[in-house]
Order: sequence, then structure tokens, then C-alpha cells
Amino acid sequence: MTTAVIPHARTRPTTVDYRSLTLAAQDLFDLAQRHADTTIDAGDYNAFMQVAAHAAGLDIAPDREITRCACPTCHCALIFPTDLPGLRTVETTEYNLPRLQCPACADEHPAPHED
Repeated sequence: MTTAVIPHARTRPTTVDYRSLTLAAQDLFDLAQRHADTTIDAGDYNAFMQVAAHAAGLDIAPDREITRCACPTCHCALIFPTDLPGLRTVETTEYNLPRLQCPACADEHPAPHED
């Protein structure tokens, strides 16, 4: 009987610290996020999310979103998918997009949400 060697799949992280990115990756992430926040086309929005995810080194499905923690207390720099469990909405942008705290910030020092 022979044994097959299965290569280990390299898995990418699901979150990343913005400060760990190169300046070029930070600039690309910021630019893609700004464009995503202001577009009215769903296809463009999804494309900008993919660019932002690529800049951050994260893999997301084509219809998913990522964001940077909006914690006003510690100014956390975590980038994460918006469907991560344990998030807290800090506020809603002028474009009706939620600004979210990551699970650690939401647990340690939840920001009040104003409706």
C-alpha cells in the first residue's frame, strides 16, 4: 500500500492588523475602502472590497465585505470581515454603512451606539 502525500494548504488569516501592512498596502486598502464607501454600483462595491482584501492579505468571497475596526476608545487597527461573530456597530456612515468594532473591542470596551 502506498501513502499519498497531501501538501498542506496554506491558509490565509481571517483578520490582520492594519499597522502590519506595508505603506503601499495601507494606501491601496484605504483607497479601495474610500471608493467602496462612495460607489452606488453593487458590482463596483464588490470589486473594491476584493481590492481592499487583497491589499490586506485576506481572502473573502466575492460578495463579502471587510472593514477596519472603528473603535473610538483604543483606535484598534484590526481589519476583519463584516460577518465575523461578536461585532458591534459604533455608528452608521452617511452612506448607510455600519462602522464596526471588532469582537475584542466590543467585549472589552463597547462603544455606545447612537440610533
